[in-house]
Amino acid sequence: THDKSELRETRVLSSDTFRSDIEIVMYGNRIAFVDYKEEWGLIVEGTQIVSVLKMIFENMWSKWER
Repeated sequence: THDKSELRETRVLSSDTFRSDIEIVMYGNRIAFVDYKEEWGLIVEGTQIVSVLKMIFENMWSKWER
């Protein structure tokens, strides 16, 4: 509900399509992986891993319905 005011777009997949208990957040040149259930997190910055995961995300994002 805050997408417009926060200048973002949200798309949600059904749990039948994609099931994950881990949150993945991309911002700048970093990607954060957060598992609230097991209480751990990891931030990756400035690597080829970030670049590849962004490409995967962009590919999937273009296929999701709005």
